[in-house]
Amino acid sequence: MVAAQAAGPSRPPANIEDFLWNLHTTLASTPVSPLPLDLLKDTYSKVLGHKCAIERFLVVGDGGLGATLKRIPHVVTLCQDSDGTPSVKATQPTGINRQQLVEADQQYRREIAKKNAAKAAAMGSSKAKAAAPAPAAPPKAAAPVAEVAKRPAEAPAPGGDANKKA
Repeated sequence: MVAAQAAGPSRPPANIEDFLWNLHTTLASTPVSPLPLDLLKDTYSKVLGHKCAIERFLVVGDGGLGATLKRIPHVVTLCQDSDGTPSVKATQPTGINRQQLVEADQQYRREIAKKNAAKAAAMGSSKAKAAAPAPAAPPKAAAPVAEVAKRPAEAPAPGGDANKKA
């Protein structure tokens, strides 16, 4: 097992790819598979020798850790064990190397970008179709406005120019 050999004390991850590799390494080197979700952070710390700071790389919202891990299905598979306990296991094969995991991550990101672009295009075209039938209202003519002085000194004197003496 290549992944199990890579496990051991290491530096905390510097970027998302490092974190995903550490997560894969933890899950691949764990004898218990699937690993109960509530044991993931402790197992990560024991295997790698540093705290699992998932919040540094992925947003952990109200849905908790499970909802966060659903956003990386190319690395982690969520399941339920026989007791119905939420559990996780490595999605990628145990023997892959770091570069293969990074390539899988890049491929997944490209797929997501394509889906998002297609969704945006569909939303954009439906908005354009909805906006097209509505006739554009002609611009309203501006109502004549009395000339307003910019500064009080420029304001005409009461009574206009007739009050000026020559």
